[in-house]
Amino acid sequence: MPEVREFVVGFISVIIGIVVGVTLIPVINTAIQNANLTGTQATLAGLIPLMVVIGLVTYSIKSMI
Repeated sequence: MPEVREFVVGFISVIIGIVVGVTLIPVINTAIQNANLTGTQATLAGLIPLMVVIGLVTYSIKSMI
């Protein structure tokens, strides 16, 4: 029975993490667009949403195992 509890807790954590991530990505994109960045700064700032998504996927996989 402890295995089921661990799975459920991990699954709920994944759902909460995905919901938080999905709500944060538009906010991050808007902040980056309004920042008026150019050149290298704009390139690096443009990668931030990608890194957030990679972090969410990594967190989801880790929580499910």
